[in-house]
Amino acid sequence: GQVVLQMAAATPCKICLGIERAEVPSRYAESMNKNFRTWMQWYGKKYGEYKLLKGDFLTEEHREKINQATIVFVNNFAFGPAVDHQLKERFADLKDGARIVSSKSFCPLNFRITDRNLSDIGTIMHVSEMSPLRGSVSWTGKPVSYYLHIIDRTKLERYFQRLKKPQLKHGE
Repeated sequence: GQVVLQMAAATPCKICLGIERAEVPSRYAESMNKNFRTWMQWYGKKYGEYKLLKGDFLTEEHREKINQATIVFVNNFAFGPAVDHQLKERFADLKDGARIVSSKSFCPLNFRITDRNLSDIGTIMHVSEMSPLRGSVSWTGKPVSYYLHIIDRTKLERYFQRLKKPQLKHGE
């Protein structure tokens, strides 16, 4: 809930949507929501539309909302390989230019497309590490890096264009 409320307060997003699966963080989000509205009203501050939902990000009911998103934040630091794989499958449907900010990268920073990894999500995204801010707050005792992924299907198109070039030179 905290990220959603921060975005609603600080950005002109059309809508900020938070989906929390775990019971305790979901209850904290409800409490933060009440406090957020109270303090924003007290200070006369405007904020964007937002929704905090308890549920599973990966269920079918949320698919269309996520596919329409231009920015997705996912704290996948503690997720295992199965959930990360499901997230990759979901993110493969995002529009070009969509941004995913995560606490664990979905592909290596130095990902290179080869004929062996054509089905990997790294073929349609650029990923970069965002340096932690000095003095930032974290749920761990150490600074946490985040990763910015930008969906770009032209990356895969360029790979196939490069494969065609040698054939064109040989008159095929």
